[in-house]
Amino acid sequence: MIEVYRNLNTPEFLGSNAITINEDTPVGNSIFTFTVNDNDVDIPFGANNLSLSVLGDREALSFFSLNTATRVLTVSQNLRNRDQNIYYVRT
Repeated sequence: MIEVYRNLNTPEFLGSNAITINEDTPVGNSIFTFTVNDNDVDIPFGANNLSLSVLGDREALSFFSLNTATRVLTVSQNLRNRDQNIYYVRT
């Protein structure tokens, strides 16, 4: 017997899709927590089984990091005196 699990519902990210922080935000500070809803109940789907990873543009990955267990995005490098003022981070 083969049982097939189907992902019937697409995960939905709740909350803002853009945030603004001060360049003086200390390294290690939490700046955003991702909240995800997924109405699937079958394993391996559903919000409790969802894993996130972070992708970024240009230098974003060196300035921000994601704790995949808590889904918290933090500042991982000093942002002060940088020419770039917009960073794109995608999960």
